[in-house]
Amino acid sequence: MPLVYEIKTLRIIVETIKNLAAPLGQVAGILFVIFYMFGQFGIYFFGGMNYKGNITVGNDPSVPQFYNLMNFNDFVSSFITLFALMIVNNWLDIVALYVDVTGTAYVRWFFVAFYYFAVIVGINIVVAFSIDMYDSVARLDEERQNTVDNLR
Repeated sequence: MPLVYEIKTLRIIVETIKNLAAPLGQVAGILFVIFYMFGQFGIYFFGGMNYKGNITVGNDPSVPQFYNLMNFNDFVSSFITLFALMIVNNWLDIVALYVDVTGTAYVRWFFVAFYYFAVIVGINIVVAFSIDMYDSVARLDEERQNTVDNLR
């Protein structure tokens, strides 16, 4: 670890990560609550609709082959599906899949609400914390370096 501290940029990054542990734990708790709520709603509304061999999904050429795995059939699968939605991995394909499966376009509101709370609010808080902490650590490191230089 002392060797890492000799390189200024790496020192700042390591200090930032150490200082981010507690605040990001709280933000992760908020994201978990968002995932839990939307996962439960997803299980209630879409549970059992997306499965292997579903004719509606199988006949739609816009839906990729293994998207039957993006389902709300159980709690773990719902978290995986919501994580794929949070990182905006083929978001439109997953939404189109559930529009096909349910037969109504109103399903999009569920996914738009999740996008708003998880991506727009949740991930932006994580990024804001990270940038602010990096800036604070860089400023403190620069002040420490100036103090050391003044003592010489």
